[in-house]
Amino acid sequence: MNFLLPLLPYLLIFLVLYLMMIRPQIKQQKALTNMLENLKKGDNVITKGGVVGKIINIAGNNIVLDAGNNTKINILKSSVVSLNNK
Repeated sequence: MNFLLPLLPYLLIFLVLYLMMIRPQIKQQKALTNMLENLKKGDNVITKGGVVGKIINIAGNNIVLDAGNNTKINILKSSVVSLNNK
């Protein structure tokens, strides 16, 4: 048991880092993945570039957005960061 005593501070630091940094990031990534899997036509979304639009069509990893004034933009599904709940 004496040989574990010097390792105790390192284990505590790792535990704190895990609980404060790694675990929340994993939860956030799971939520983003779930949101991307559940996208459907008619959803209003915001992209990484700040484009706000309504989903017109989804085909695999590609999405067609209507960004207003009948402007259609083809984007990758991975570029969507959130739903825009008006």
